[in-house]
Amino acid sequence: MQQDFYRIRPATVADALAMAQVKQITWEATYRGIYPDTKLDNYSIPENVQKFEKIINAPDIDVWVAECNHQGKLFVCGYMSCGTPRYPFSRYDQEIGLLYILPQHQGKGLGRQLFAKAVEIIKSHGFDEFFVSCNKYNLPAQQFYLAMGGILVQTDPDDEDRSVPQVKFVYTIED
Repeated sequence: MQQDFYRIRPATVADALAMAQVKQITWEATYRGIYPDTKLDNYSIPENVQKFEKIINAPDIDVWVAECNHQGKLFVCGYMSCGTPRYPFSRYDQEIGLLYILPQHQGKGLGRQLFAKAVEIIKSHGFDEFFVSCNKYNLPAQQFYLAMGGILVQTDPDDEDRSVPQVKFVYTIED
């Protein structure tokens, strides 16, 4: 039986469709019961392709995809972005903005690899601290960010729309 393997590489605009599909599958698996059903049911692949194209083309954001090889077929099974925050937070000039992995590839070390790549990139740009925002009700993701060394510094108040409240983790990059 052939083993899955992962390759992390810079994203290109050609990856935008696959990234939108990974997001849709991951959102469905993670956020059904947390986000309003209408938000998940009305997810638009074309809209998200456009959003990903903009993010990939942004000069102050780095986007990387994880390619999986399963039984000889390559496909995008995750991605990560880091760089200038979309929504500034406190004094932090850098963030990991996106980190999504298909559910069947979670728990295999791929999130750690993508996180490590983000840290490497942020450090290479001359920064030694950054933050991550995570949905307040996504407890598995919160456990991951804590395991990556994050310090929980902010928790938003509850909101009727459970897709809104976030928690913030901060990180200091050690030499």
